[in-house]
Amino acid sequence: FCQQVLTTETVAAVMLQNKKIVQLNGRAAQLFGKEPDELMGLPSITSVIAYEDLERVRAAILQCNTSPNQIFAIDFGITHRSGQVVPITAQGIALDFQSQPAVMLVMNKL
Repeated sequence: FCQQVLTTETVAAVMLQNKKIVQLNGRAAQLFGKEPDELMGLPSITSVIAYEDLERVRAAILQCNTSPNQIFAIDFGITHRSGQVVPITAQGIALDFQSQPAVMLVMNKL
């Protein structure tokens, strides 16, 4: 299922491990206005989260990691390459990806 979501362009999808982007689809890269390699090279997804939303996003990811199989939903801003903050809505769930704990985020613009 994860591979299908990550290879489709219907929604923006990002796979996180230890808060780092380890895989994403083209729609997610387009949403951030960056190349996939740039995003996967970031030290943390928090590098592209709007400053005012950082703590809420960190708390949501932590909650997701401690409550497997529970889907969370959150609205927050991401910083596009242009410097503009883009409001998005996301849903996430904790799962195993390549035999490691991960969080999958599915996102769309608000």
